[in-house]
Amino acid sequence: MNRYTKCRKVEENKYFQAVEGETDVVFILGSSEIHLTKSVLKLASPVFRSMFKAEFKEKGSERIQLSDKKYGDFVLFLRSFYPGEYLRLNDPLVRKIIPFAREYNVQSLLERIKEWLEVQASTWNDDAKFVLMAFAMASEYGFNELYTKLAGNLMEFDQKSVEWFNEYKRLKDKDQIFVLNLRCERQKLRCDSLEYDNSQYKKAFEAIQKTARCVSK
Repeated sequence: MNRYTKCRKVEENKYFQAVEGETDVVFILGSSEIHLTKSVLKLASPVFRSMFKAEFKEKGSERIQLSDKKYGDFVLFLRSFYPGEYLRLNDPLVRKIIPFAREYNVQSLLERIKEWLEVQASTWNDDAKFVLMAFAMASEYGFNELYTKLAGNLMEFDQKSVEWFNEYKRLKDKDQIFVLNLRCERQKLRCDSLEYDNSQYKKAFEAIQKTARCVSK
């Protein structure tokens, strides 16, 4: 399975069926049920631990409605850390599961995703599209060391060529500015100097600043 392999559609009720004496909680997503073990969930996630405490209305209930979750994506998330499953990561899978990993604060999965992004970005360092995707994800999910490293990787690509990618256009203003500032530093440009005024970065900075919510460093 390569980095871009599409996630197969999850068959309804194929995974996480009831096992007598083992499963003790049921998540209900639409017409589908997911049978799980509380102890496994509590070990993986402080959010799941809290879900089973007294201050939550779910306390004592063996059937919990998760009406705002999409069954297929949620099952993929569970299979990415649940014992006996442990899906191999790829680009489409990571995009689907990382929001759940943050929502439920599954640190082991977040760390695994971060390591996967770092390895893939090193392996495919000539793939600007992937590096941009990983850079945006590092920004969004607070992978600070990886963020700085990936910004450095982007220096290997010409700024004009990077700007063609939708992944670059979708970057937050602060992230575009971080990349541009780093380019200036790498080329020993002062962003208020005549040399900068004549460089390819001036126009890019000005375009961001016209729409930026905050352009402070």
